[in-house]
Amino acid sequence: MTTRRNAIKQMAGAVAVGSMSSLRDLVAPPRAVPRCGVQLYTLRAEMEKNVDATLARVARIGYKEVEFAGYFGKSPSQI
Repeated sequence: MTTRRNAIKQMAGAVAVGSMSSLRDLVAPPRAVPRCGVQLYTLRAEMEKNVDATLARVARIGYKEVEFAGYFGKSPSQI
């Protein structure tokens, strides 16, 4: 004989399983990041030493996008 307590446990379990399957539908599948850059503040010590060499190394690593944190004595047109 099923008791009220067991019936509630079974319903709660069914709701939990149903919630998990619907949560799976809400999670987006992994996808490639279309653009990735580097924030030059993290390289500020290197930028202070040599802006051109640091930017060349960042480009050689493969970064095509950067966020500047100052121009280290150069104008934007010089950069």
